[in-house]
Amino acid sequence: MNELTPLFAAVLVGKYYKGGGLDGVKEDLEWIITQAQNVVSNGLDETAMAIVKKFALIAVICLVMVLVLVQIINSMYRTMVKDNSIDIDPWVQQPDGPKVHSKIQLLFTNWLSAGGHKVRKSALPLGEQESTFMKGLKVSVLEGEEKSVPHALSNGTLKTKKPIVVGTIRMGFGHHRIAYAACSWSLEHEKDTTTYFHDLLNIDSPEATLIKDMDKAYSKGSRLASEIGGPVEKLWGALTLSGGADSLRATYQMGEIVKPLLMGLPKDTPIVATHCLVALCAVAFGFTNVINLVIDNHAQWFIVVPGALNLVQGPTNYA
Repeated sequence: MNELTPLFAAVLVGKYYKGGGLDGVKEDLEWIITQAQNVVSNGLDETAMAIVKKFALIAVICLVMVLVLVQIINSMYRTMVKDNSIDIDPWVQQPDGPKVHSKIQLLFTNWLSAGGHKVRKSALPLGEQESTFMKGLKVSVLEGEEKSVPHALSNGTLKTKKPIVVGTIRMGFGHHRIAYAACSWSLEHEKDTTTYFHDLLNIDSPEATLIKDMDKAYSKGSRLASEIGGPVEKLWGALTLSGGADSLRATYQMGEIVKPLLMGLPKDTPIVATHCLVALCAVAFGFTNVINLVIDNHAQWFIVVPGALNLVQGPTNYA
């Protein structure tokens, strides 16, 4: 009879893994009890009765083990999101939150990208430099960097009344290209505005390193999984996330962690983001004027941002 234990456990894990939580527990227990009572009522000898009792006991033990596991996963997930500034669930039209299997993926992704990182509660001190590519453009750096001066917008000494921050991340050429285009437009058309180029990776800090390491880890894992192939590649695909709601949750969670990269700026500063992580970081800290330049004509959940103005290029914008 002991060989039935893995079978029961697998069936129950499968059921609650796909479910949202502990729904159906009462029904499962009642079913086990009812089946045992039905068998007993048919009249059995002592040997058969012992087998039935053992059968029911194994089923109950497996169920309890799975329920404990689900409770642990739910608890770990609640701990991860308890200090979040924004509730993603209503935004993605899932008010009951992610399913258990999604929570496992999100916990794994958060561990992979930020495991062991101690979240900073204070802003990173900022400096600024003159851009070597665009005349009049200010580039945000960490305070004390060579050829830098104190960040006028951050310390409140900016003389112009209309600052604008173009936020980006140096991941591929596209995000930077869009950011420089936005800066070029601002410098050309808004003569009385001070424009800042705010690349999160340009601010030397543990948070910037975390973003770089996250990108490297994901790229390395994807490459290895692709080279090995088979079950490993399928497992990697299951543990990582596509562009759906869970991907938005995972990216937002990273935004909560790296928001010190933006915390030194006034919250009413207009933020034009060319990477969704920048926009998520901004709304997580409470910026009130965030414009997210959506990078895909067919926007998925992970590149739109709750609490921001999401600008999406569609058919009506085509030349």
